Amino acid sequence: MHLRAVVVAAVALALGTGAFNVDLHHAVVVVSPTGADDLLFGYSVALTPAQLLVGEPRGEWPSRPDILEPGALHRCRLDMLGLSQPQCSDIRLDMTGNDMTYIGGHSVHHLKNTSMFASTIVTTSAGLALVCGPGWKNQLYREKHYLMNGLCYSLDWNNLYRQPKPYVPLVERERQGAVVPDEASPGRTKNVFYYAFGEAGFSAHVSQDAGEVLLGAPGVYSWRGSVVRYRINEAGQLVEKFVTRPDSFEDYGYFGYSVTAAGFDTSRRTPVQYAAGAPRAAHSGKVLLFELPDEAVEPGSATADSTRMSVLQEMFGEQFGEYFGAAVLAEDVNGDGLADLLVGAPLHSTAQAGDQGRVYVYLNQGEGRLRLTDSPLGPWSRPSRHAPGRGSPPHGDPHASPHGARFGSALVAAGDVNKDGYNDVWIGAPYEDGGRGAVYLFLGSAIGCGPSAAQRIPARDVHADLRSFGFSMAASADVDDNGYTDLAVGAPLSGHAVVLLTRPAARLAPRITSSVTELSFSASSFVLSACLQYAGHRAHPHAVAMVTLALDGPSERAMLSMRPGRPAARLVQYSQPLQLGRLACTNVTVLIRPNNVDFTTPIDVTMRFNLTDEASRKDKPFCRSCPVLDPTAPSSAALRIPYATGCKDDSLCRPDLKVSAEWHDTALPLVVGSVREVTLRALVRNTGEPAFLARMAVTLPPPLAVARMPPTCHTPRAFLARTAAPAPTRLICDLANPLGHNKQLLLELPLDVSQLSLAAVASAAAPSVTVTLNATSAGSANTSDGVLSLRLPLAAIVDLDVVGRASPELGLLPDHDSTKAIGFTHTFEVRHVGPTWAPGAALRLHVPLKARVGGPRGRIVTLLKVRVLVDRRRVNCTTREVTGVATGRDQEDDFAKAKGTPASAGEDADDWEDLADGAAAGGLRCGVAPALCVELQCPLLLLPPATATVDLRLRLLTESLDAVLDAVGVGLSAVAVHTKAVVVLPDLPSLPAGSKFRSRPVQLSTLFMRPAESAPVQPWVVGLSVAAGLLLLALLTLALRKAGFFGRKKVPRVGDGPQPGQGIPADRPPGGADVDVDDDDDTLLAAQKSAASVLASDDDGIDGALETASDSGMSMHSSVGAPQQAEQAPST
Repeated sequence: MHLRAVVVAAVALALGTGAFNVDLHHAVVVVSPTGADDLLFGYSVALTPAQLLVGEPRGEWPSRPDILEPGALHRCRLDMLGLSQPQCSDIRLDMTGNDMTYIGGHSVHHLKNTSMFASTIVTTSAGLALVCGPGWKNQLYREKHYLMNGLCYSLDWNNLYRQPKPYVPLVERERQGAVVPDEASPGRTKNVFYYAFGEAGFSAHVSQDAGEVLLGAPGVYSWRGSVVRYRINEAGQLVEKFVTRPDSFEDYGYFGYSVTAAGFDTSRRTPVQYAAGAPRAAHSGKVLLFELPDEAVEPGSATADSTRMSVLQEMFGEQFGEYFGAAVLAEDVNGDGLADLLVGAPLHSTAQAGDQGRVYVYLNQGEGRLRLTDSPLGPWSRPSRHAPGRGSPPHGDPHASPHGARFGSALVAAGDVNKDGYNDVWIGAPYEDGGRGAVYLFLGSAIGCGPSAAQRIPARDVHADLRSFGFSMAASADVDDNGYTDLAVGAPLSGHAVVLLTRPAARLAPRITSSVTELSFSASSFVLSACLQYAGHRAHPHAVAMVTLALDGPSERAMLSMRPGRPAARLVQYSQPLQLGRLACTNVTVLIRPNNVDFTTPIDVTMRFNLTDEASRKDKPFCRSCPVLDPTAPSSAALRIPYATGCKDDSLCRPDLKVSAEWHDTALPLVVGSVREVTLRALVRNTGEPAFLARMAVTLPPPLAVARMPPTCHTPRAFLARTAAPAPTRLICDLANPLGHNKQLLLELPLDVSQLSLAAVASAAAPSVTVTLNATSAGSANTSDGVLSLRLPLAAIVDLDVVGRASPELGLLPDHDSTKAIGFTHTFEVRHVGPTWAPGAALRLHVPLKARVGGPRGRIVTLLKVRVLVDRRRVNCTTREVTGVATGRDQEDDFAKAKGTPASAGEDADDWEDLADGAAAGGLRCGVAPALCVELQCPLLLLPPATATVDLRLRLLTESLDAVLDAVGVGLSAVAVHTKAVVVLPDLPSLPAGSKFRSRPVQLSTLFMRPAESAPVQPWVVGLSVAAGLLLLALLTLALRKAGFFGRKKVPRVGDGPQPGQGIPADRPPGGADVDVDDDDDTLLAAQKSAASVLASDDDGIDGALETASDSGMSMHSSVGAPQQAEQAPST
């Protein structure tokens, strides 16, 4: 079953300010005729097809300057819109002054000063206009009592020259006050104001179909409030007055502050039900839904003031002081034929904004039962297609501020502005944007009002001088006769009224089709047909849409071409001419790149469109038939064309990729540092439908890296960026396209493990690094079989060799009285044997630095001065005194335990004991009294395969040593200083199974000896020695004489030989004398011995012996040299 081309319609994107059909560029701004901005021009507005009625509650009557600010009504003609600015004129409500007269059979004495006439204006489509002044006062008892009963004028807005007719519903003299039971004092009564300050006409509502008028009188009965109903007869007169009794209300509740009426329950005998707000009741506000009797009541009869007000439902506010009920509106917003109720609470506050305002929506469930919806309306509503989300300015307006906006101060029915069959509403926020104000349009729908505004009109976009824009509104007439109701808005604090014209709402129905329903792998192009059908109530017959076609998705495997010869692109825009009621189409060619490899992802095409809005430009006249796209209508469409993949569902293949993996030719656990590279071998098998663009995602935790990147793998660009912290390495390896059913593929990935360290091994009880493999394919519904986590278990073998030498090994101690310090050095060399590198290694030294003199509580003296050099650089070593050690063996055990080595290296502890057993007793040794041991721990920078050299430079303080030896009472001729060292890993308290740590300790010793003192020589010893020497000399001399040493023949001198010409006999020795050379040699040796004897006995003898030996030597050399001369003579 192949997926066919499907058109998906999408809703419109969020529209900006003024984007819907109320035109802001051609707003009609009306200013007070007097030019004053403090008379509240715009306090109330009413709109008729040809004129705008504007109330000015503090306005003057030009014909009666004697009346102080009675309130004025202005009429502004709108029949010449677009040709000239509207001209406003006053409407005379009354020609009389503050005079005595009769109204409705009652004698009244007018006091029209500050009556606030025209503060309330309501109209009907039949031409009735009701203009009220709730501040009108009746003067009684010779002008000593002013009773603010309120007065309303009815007039025909079709014939404003006809004299308005006054109505005073609360003027009965006998009802100005009342005697009622005193609730505070049971059994007693009290006098209260009844009609005296009723303020009838404070609010008003005219029922368009039933011909009734409902007036609010919130001051009745100590401001409990009441409502007054009038019927409208055929002559347009108000008859059958009915005033409700407020007995069941509470004081100062202001019931009647706002009023409305509609058919809430059509099954009841009375076709109309009523709703009125009491914003101060119950501390938060209250609204009553009620009905009044339908029978006729004669004026002045006993039933004219009746208690027969039947309350159908009570609704209460949710927040203290939110003024719930300040505005009410009955309107069917969900199209079910039953009136729904909207209630304004303009002082509702949030944590972010005070007096922000809110409107509650009650939907009619039938039989007059109103249900509160879960989505109240506000200036900042939750996200929708019309408006931005909560917490951001409406429609992105940076000037909008909800603080003090008082959203919900005014509610008015807008009719059906987009002709979708649902009624819409306007809501005013007169103090938004720092007091400038704004109005909001909310569209009705089957579920009620949308949670967000379809259009927001801020005052700053209409006119720069507007203030309190949205305080009053009216939308009951079509001024420009284009079939859409227009809007009038008052801005009383700046003295303005504004008329906003509405343009037709149009809908565009999209349709997008393709020349093919599915694509083959070899397809190079296909053709799209993008169509729009234009429709709209009383819209212009011709329009232009701006259309955008785009290929969705990140790939660039296809391009759009409008016509041959033009550059292709992934996005194209064009203008589409439209004709009302007809379908308009444009063909576009989709070009597919020849190197496309993605066949599982369909090609998606999106069409977005909107109407051009040239008619809204300020430099052009207002076009009342130029349409605006309805925000509830579709504004985009999409088409999806799949590839014929051979899968059951062409757009979604269902492969089943299974992954298995192993560490190839690797001994486990892996000893850190033993190898630089390991090979990961992964096997991927597909047991499902074909897998297109099958890939393997490999995630390597740090510090693993790729030794050699396979040709089918690469690192995504997002993972190439450098980060401060070590980040995992991610690889994407292409497997096959497609990987068919029951096909498999082997992937070998060489990994670099040279950066693994000892820290990774000691980080967990079962140390390992985990590589994640994830096999995926394009457009697949992958299962968990495609994900595999492969552990690489780790172990460590740390082998550190320590050797040392003492320089010097033997030294001399000075005399007892000397204070000279003796320097010597113990050098330790640490070699990394491997294979695991130990970066945090340290050398721990035990040095007998001090000694205690005078027993366990004696004083402590310093014996040694220490300086430590590591690789000829001074380092900071930690120092700790080793206490609690009584014997050498105990301290050796403590030192072994302090190594911090794992249990697997426990055999090294015995090395210390063996070393202690073989050490010579005595000397300065840790753990042997009186020496006190200090432990030094020095960090090593041990990088393989280098070594670290630690020079422990010591100075023995001989003065302190003598003090210790004297205190002990032992005189020693030799003292040995012993130091010990071992390599430890302080940062690693333990290592997991399979790991080893080897480090043998070393002890160095320097022996210091003191030279022995010689005793004085006795006189008899001297004498005996001299006599022995003389006797020895005599014996030597005698021996020489006996040997003939002194009687030998004299050897002839050089030059005493034969004369020239004399020969030497061949049988005689040279020299002319019978000399035995050998005897002479013996004689020379005997002379030398005699000289040595003389040297040993006496200096004079030494000189004589040297002279004798010299004479004998000269004679020998002379006799030897003579024959040479003799032999050379004949040749001469």
